[in-house]
Amino acid sequence: MKFYTFTPNGFEKLKKLLKEAEEEYKSILTEGYKSGAEQDGHHDEGFQKSLSNAMVQSKRIRELQELNNNAHIVYPENQNEVVKIGNGVSLEYGDGTIKILILEGYLMGDYDENVISIYSPLGKAILGSKRGDEKTITLPKSRIKVKITDIILPAA
Repeated sequence: MKFYTFTPNGFEKLKKLLKEAEEEYKSILTEGYKSGAEQDGHHDEGFQKSLSNAMVQSKRIRELQELNNNAHIVYPENQNEVVKIGNGVSLEYGDGTIKILILEGYLMGDYDENVISIYSPLGKAILGSKRGDEKTITLPKSRIKVKITDIILPAA
């Protein structure tokens, strides 16, 4: 069985998305039934469209339920010796650019652009790193070099 790592914040976002998806599904079904009741449902374009939308939404709900059922919640440790989930990380790129990123688990919903997932290529590369470590991330069309210049406490 596969588990998906979430921080408490990320898990709350997942639960919110699941609830919204379920509400949307009910709304689609209600509109479809109304449309179908007005005419012969097999020939009513609105009814047919609602069936299609309901199938898509049902699939989305199943995906979210799988994430929810297999969620592993990790509470960030208040440490800054090793890059772990919840830490902020200051990275210096090969071109001298410096970015501060926050390492999250599985990403659901809206996040700030400075949040990355431990499942992303960069997240995987820096997880477990220490200050001063250098990493090379190979992407399909490029290679990125980064140096961990600072590790920031999750509480900060």
